[in-house]
Amino acid sequence: MTTMGRSVDVVFLTHAGGRIGGGHGGRCLALAQGFVKLGVTVGIIGNPPVVDFFASAGIFDQGGGLVKAFQDLFGDDLSRAAGLLDAVSPRLCVVDSYEASPLVLDTLRALVPLAVIDDLRRFPVEEHCGAVLNYGFRAHRMGYKGAGGLLLGPRYALLREQFWDVEKRPGDRHLVVSGAADPLGVTPKLIRWWRGLDLPGADFVIGPMVDHEIRKAAEEEACRASHVRLITASRDLHLMMASSRAVLCTSSVTAYEALGLEKPVVVFQVADNQVDTGRAIEEMGLGVNLGPWGAWGAEDLLRALNAAFVPPAGVVNPRGAVAAAMDLSKVFRIDPPHGI
Repeated sequence: MTTMGRSVDVVFLTHAGGRIGGGHGGRCLALAQGFVKLGVTVGIIGNPPVVDFFASAGIFDQGGGLVKAFQDLFGDDLSRAAGLLDAVSPRLCVVDSYEASPLVLDTLRALVPLAVIDDLRRFPVEEHCGAVLNYGFRAHRMGYKGAGGLLLGPRYALLREQFWDVEKRPGDRHLVVSGAADPLGVTPKLIRWWRGLDLPGADFVIGPMVDHEIRKAAEEEACRASHVRLITASRDLHLMMASSRAVLCTSSVTAYEALGLEKPVVVFQVADNQVDTGRAIEEMGLGVNLGPWGAWGAEDLLRALNAAFVPPAGVVNPRGAVAAAMDLSKVFRIDPPHGI
């Protein structure tokens, strides 16, 4: 897919999918929505799943400056993506990928102003870009150096637009979210466990990037459980979460969404970048942490859900994407039409 329209202020360079997971795409989309709220034009250069994800969210309904898909964005197609960035010359490029090495970042930074969405600080990423955004609970402890170009902590949590103003309500059903891609196939097994546990009804969400075989297995398990509903990539996820009894999810942006709505949360991890967030949620008294997938079973799940509690108020800024877009606009001297 290629769309070239009006000039673009901010271009996102990222990828997502079954092998990669959906996190990079989800947080980039949220930040893009923050920029659009300010009247800043956005574009996307990504692999096909993340480009489709952006498009399905309606972010280009008013016209996008650049929409381009490459199969191997941070591999064989990187030079073509860089050439496209050079030709378009946006005011800012936002990169989100574990494949964005220092060499990749330096190559891009020589062409356009650069910001990076980070979470693990595998290397001193701030030395290779103009700004770093890390909304993790313990981002301030990770050794980032610098001043104006550091956006750290849950004040900048990248929650999607639907979560910015939704109001929480009481509910009697659990909400279970294993990620936009669920690369480990967690959902079918959780449904199987749920059938044998003395638990209330639950809504299990199948993300938009989940592989066909995992989706099929989840559907088969859900058919055997009368108190389980399987929801496919619902646009009403924010409303379902707002009216849920508690949320069981990976310690990813979904956990931040639940905490932003002050819902009881039980988290687990399916990727290395989620481990520290799970520990922080537990140590800060925000929710229950089961630990990495594969290290716990059905009885552990039952105990964790029974121990779930309402978190403290105000620990996550639901409009963090707008706050991040505003502060990045200041750093890179972008003058949003709707003001800062």
